[in-house]
Amino acid sequence: MCCCTLTLWQPRLSHFHPQLPSVPSLRRYQDARLRLQEERGPAAKARAGRRAARAAWSAAFLVIWAFLLVMTYAFYFTFCPLTYYFLFKRKDSKSGNNKANWYQREGKDQVRNEIKTSLWSIAVMTAMTAPFELLVESGKTKIYWDLNQHGGKLYAFVISPILFITFSDTCIYWIHRALHHKMLYKPLHKLHHRYKETTPFSAYAFHPIDGWLQGCPYHIFVFLFPMHHVSYFISLACVGMWTINIHDRVTWNLPFVNGAAHHTVHHLSLIHISEPTRPLYI
Repeated sequence: MCCCTLTLWQPRLSHFHPQLPSVPSLRRYQDARLRLQEERGPAAKARAGRRAARAAWSAAFLVIWAFLLVMTYAFYFTFCPLTYYFLFKRKDSKSGNNKANWYQREGKDQVRNEIKTSLWSIAVMTAMTAPFELLVESGKTKIYWDLNQHGGKLYAFVISPILFITFSDTCIYWIHRALHHKMLYKPLHKLHHRYKETTPFSAYAFHPIDGWLQGCPYHIFVFLFPMHHVSYFISLACVGMWTINIHDRVTWNLPFVNGAAHHTVHHLSLIHISEPTRPLYI
């Protein structure tokens, strides 16, 4: 009854209120709107799909960044303090000297400043590195999980690490050399050379772009060469430990590896074109 009453009165209401459309006009409007929605359906779905994909990638980026940040901080605040205690603070019972022969000649605030620089640098560097790991997680690299692929254990744990070191050392040697050019040294690399007598906390005290550039070859490698995920993880862990070692002023005399003695000379020299500092460039 109400519907019939509305239908009967609608033309009269329209007569007094021309803005109010009649029922047939409403139906035509609704039909036109439905047709328009149907026509726009695929495009709207595509836009919604792109928005969902961007949201998923953004969420994945934040998760990976948080993971890298927490793990790097954990690594830094585990191994740097341990090395600092045993080599810098602990004194020999006979000579009374610490093993690193370090006596805070560049100020008592050196370690504090190195930690502060490392904290913000690690935060930025991990954010810049997260896209690489995002591509790893999405299967865009040549990292593999099956040991039976690519020659088995021989390739996974012998050949690929050698390739990894050869490739990364070659690239980082030239990147480091470029960073000592007068055009790049002051804006980027000088921060890392703030202190001549380094400590383990110097290992990550970089300008973020400087540290990220020197880390890129490690991640680019897996886009070019197959590498087992365990071998890749171990190689990155060894690189992290080596980075701390070359700043702790104590050389372990490992064969074919440039240690702290050479890198200490490098920091003391403060030259713009660097001496070879990588293991393969002796």
